[in-house]
Amino acid sequence: MIVVVGAGSSGLAVARHASSMGEKVLLYDEGDLSVVRRRAGGELPSGVELVQGLPGLEVMGEAETVVVSPGVPLSKLPVSLLEERGTEVIGEVEYAWRHLKGFFIGVTGTNGKSTVTTLVGEMLKREKERVFVGGNLSEPLTKACGGDYETFVVELSSFQLEGIRTFRPDVSVLLNVGEDHMDRYSSFEEYAEAKMRIFENQREEDAAVINADDPEVVRRTSDIRPGKVMFSLSGREGAAARFTGNGFEISCRGETHFIPSSEVALSGRHNLENAMAASLAALWSGVSVESVRGVLRAFKGLPHRMEFVGSVMGVDFFNDSKGTNVHAVVRALSGIDRPVVLIAGGKDKGIDFGSLREACRGKVKAAVLIGEAAQRLEESLGGVVETLRAGDMDEAVRAAFRRADPGDVVLLSPGCSSFDMFSSFEERGEIFRDSVRRLALAQPAD
Repeated sequence: MIVVVGAGSSGLAVARHASSMGEKVLLYDEGDLSVVRRRAGGELPSGVELVQGLPGLEVMGEAETVVVSPGVPLSKLPVSLLEERGTEVIGEVEYAWRHLKGFFIGVTGTNGKSTVTTLVGEMLKREKERVFVGGNLSEPLTKACGGDYETFVVELSSFQLEGIRTFRPDVSVLLNVGEDHMDRYSSFEEYAEAKMRIFENQREEDAAVINADDPEVVRRTSDIRPGKVMFSLSGREGAAARFTGNGFEISCRGETHFIPSSEVALSGRHNLENAMAASLAALWSGVSVESVRGVLRAFKGLPHRMEFVGSVMGVDFFNDSKGTNVHAVVRALSGIDRPVVLIAGGKDKGIDFGSLREACRGKVKAAVLIGEAAQRLEESLGGVVETLRAGDMDEAVRAAFRRADPGDVVLLSPGCSSFDMFSSFEERGEIFRDSVRRLALAQPAD
């Protein structure tokens, strides 16, 4: 018997797969079970029993394995006591890993994971036919089980890395480490240590692509086992990929190539970091530099990540709804060389907004604040930036537009999660787009 805790997309994927393997599955969820059934598309497999709440110790103790969805903190379960009784507690990624064979690339970091995962996946798909791209991005890794895949590119959140035991990527990527999810972790140290688990089972022959410019990354990876392959936007000597002013040099497997910035379709300095990291991971995985160049020229970005929405009376609107922490907002602002009116706020994750205050100084002319975190943001930004409050996205967009001048940028980069006002960062971004369109339609014709 397998117990699955959490019936989101990951938990449902595990339950379905385990049932198809002949296992009896108890699937627990603390939410409304009618919502779970709708999410599951109606009926669950006959071998899956859906149960409200969290499983008790006795139930879990009877299981061989307890699989915990990434949305459920391990601290909610008596993990040590269960393992003493012989019940293994693992995450969804670990479960999938044990049922798959092939070449694995794992991508983590506080920001940029989805972009880099997608880039690497596109680079591999140019030369390989059976490539799975997923994890924290779109499809749970378990959905690859039973498929005819040979290569796996997996985005890994800290939540997913908490639950690994033997998972070992052939190539790991650590982009950056900044404060996030302080509503789940007791400290930044605990969060950062979860990120470091990506290297835990790698061996000397494996590769670790890491950011040579991030002090936290450099300090925490000083004694990891896999071979370090570094990228550097500041042009550090010794980095395998380094920015030289008008592009980046990249060295891999005895060959050195130069890729001009003009060949990278993504905008923003932070996306040059993403391009270097993805290129290194792909080259180390055996992809040709021609395929790497082709993808960098063609890929224009994912929705809700510094996405250009449109111009209204000379004011440009950008949707960075995926910017759910301060580190992401700072990176977004660093790529803009014009005055900014910032729309920020949302569900407060307990993050320190101090670094945002400094990033806004001299660049952000006003901040329109929304959601649960508005008060704390106002306190942090006061004296540096003019702040305004808005009750919903329509009001925020109108207020930002009134404060902007032609040539300015209105940037939605919330620095917070969306769940106080929206169902997801995607919904928040879509509503922002709709608000900008309504604003444009309300302007007088030329």
